[in-house]
Amino acid sequence: MRRRIEGAAQRNFIRLDDMGHMEVLRSVLDQHLDILIDLDGYSGSFFNHGLLTLGLAPVQVNFLGYPGTLGAPAVPYIISDHATVPPSSILSVSERVVNLPHCLMATKRWHIPPLQGGVAGLENKFVLGSFHKQAKLHTSIFSVWRNMGKRIAGSVLWVTRISEKVQEQLQLEAQSHGLNSLLVHDQIPTEDMMAGAHLAARSLADLAMDTPIYNGHTTVAELLWSGVPTISCPGQATMAARLATSLLTTIGMPALSSPTLKSYEDLGIALAMG
Repeated sequence: MRRRIEGAAQRNFIRLDDMGHMEVLRSVLDQHLDILIDLDGYSGSFFNHGLLTLGLAPVQVNFLGYPGTLGAPAVPYIISDHATVPPSSILSVSERVVNLPHCLMATKRWHIPPLQGGVAGLENKFVLGSFHKQAKLHTSIFSVWRNMGKRIAGSVLWVTRISEKVQEQLQLEAQSHGLNSLLVHDQIPTEDMMAGAHLAARSLADLAMDTPIYNGHTTVAELLWSGVPTISCPGQATMAARLATSLLTTIGMPALSSPTLKSYEDLGIALAMG
């Protein structure tokens, strides 16, 4: 993707990551930009170090990397879509919304490598998978998954990407409510992630379950490219909680986004019962 973008540039393609703040400022001002699109928001250096407040371009835009409003007059535009910021949520962002016709998150078609072996504990089970970072887990959604695991005969709840401490807490929570079919998978090494091994492993899931407070973004896109049906719930009127709904709507499966946790649970059970 980087090579494609660099090849498409008709003028300069300048890397800023090794520059100091003053060097970045001089370099950007020298380009006499018409539009500046910031991909990092509060998670990156441009905004955190006040560069965007200097007005580096006549039009400054918030897009993609930080899934939320900046609340900053210096960045008056945000690129989104009709599902991520619907009319009912328009007041939740300070920027003027510029909607793309489909989903704001463009993704490539991932190559799914052949699966090298299986995952112990998934054999002959209906696999309910959660592949999110542990920061996105919450007791409310784990309670829903726990209920689904108890109600779906022959199921296993497969959770990945969590620390040993969180693993212990989830195991105790599951067992205290009578759910013994909780499988925690080890982290996949970075080099195997780059080769797509995680996509092959996740394709073993029969149903993937999104987190409502902060959706899976890349994770949900990868699951859908891997052919794994994924249910979501736009739990809040925020961009981070609605992007998976946008992805599902774009691929023509809006019914997999359910408005409440109760309907989310019922939907998952109905899909599992087939």
